Amino acid sequence: MSGRRRVARFAVCIVCALLTTGSLLAAELTHKVRSGESAASIAKHYYGDHELAQLLLQYNGRSSTLIHVGESLRVPYAAVHTVKSGDAWSVLAQRYLGRPDGWPSVAALNDLPAEAPLRVGTTLFFPVVLDHALRRGESLAALAERYYGDPKKGALLAEFNRIDDPRRLSVGQQVEIPLITPRLRAGARRPSSDSAAATKVAKTVAEPRIAPPEPAAVVAQVPASVPEKKPAPEPPRPRFTAPLAAAKRALEQGEFEKAREGLEALRDAVNAEGLDHERAELWRLLATVYVAFDLPAKTCAAYQALTRIEERPSFDGAATSPKVRQAIAGCDPRPDS
Repeated sequence: MSGRRRVARFAVCIVCALLTTGSLLAAELTHKVRSGESAASIAKHYYGDHELAQLLLQYNGRSSTLIHVGESLRVPYAAVHTVKSGDAWSVLAQRYLGRPDGWPSVAALNDLPAEAPLRVGTTLFFPVVLDHALRRGESLAALAERYYGDPKKGALLAEFNRIDDPRRLSVGQQVEIPLITPRLRAGARRPSSDSAAATKVAKTVAEPRIAPPEPAAVVAQVPASVPEKKPAPEPPRPRFTAPLAAAKRALEQGEFEKAREGLEALRDAVNAEGLDHERAELWRLLATVYVAFDLPAKTCAAYQALTRIEERPSFDGAATSPKVRQAIAGCDPRPDS
């Protein structure tokens, strides 16, 4: 067989593989469910975040949280790449996404300007891609609000899905949602060698390998008396901004049951893992929603929890009704002091 024919045949094989498995690559592990495990505990183990359980279930095509002992779940994660000399956006997008034109979306997800050249040493995350079938009334802005906490990123979804007119969508239309939030935590187990075959991915031609860290540069020795300068730790990132904002909108729109249900579902997680301003917002909203349900004891309990975070809690005077202000005024702000 001539060299030209061999190249053509290889290209046809690659095209067939892409048509069979999907055009997007994915990095993932396989997890066999054990007794006592839940989707939340599995997400906590691999990502360090139990709230990514829903993503894990959706990636595995589940409509409920029910999982069974012994079944295998695919655990996707954002692939990591450290930019090297000679790297190009289109080449990296082809390697990790299977399409060279996906790089502007990857740049946006990594908070990098698409027009800027790649800088050696930059760490890039390449996304896990969720498949979503549009429901009646859904828009790209609504999906962006749900998955990114920012409706303006509907433009990113339009670009990633090659949608020219986001106003012309149909029920059931498949939208691919790229996410870089599911990242393997340090020390997360990888599959054992006897289950290596199980790590092969649907929607992948070959699993991208996480790039090994760049070799450390040789540093000139310094006197022992000069302490080594350590990089400043990254500030903690807010994790509950989007669901708290959704509960606040429901409250403002008079959907009190929806707001209460969402806030009470968030309460334990925000209290345990939220930043101070997120915990303050949680208790501020709960105090308001309990007034709507005429629950003075719960209103005061929420207000008192708020005073432990903010010495002088503030409520939006324009948006806070006289009924709420009156209910809060009747609470002892520090009953345990």
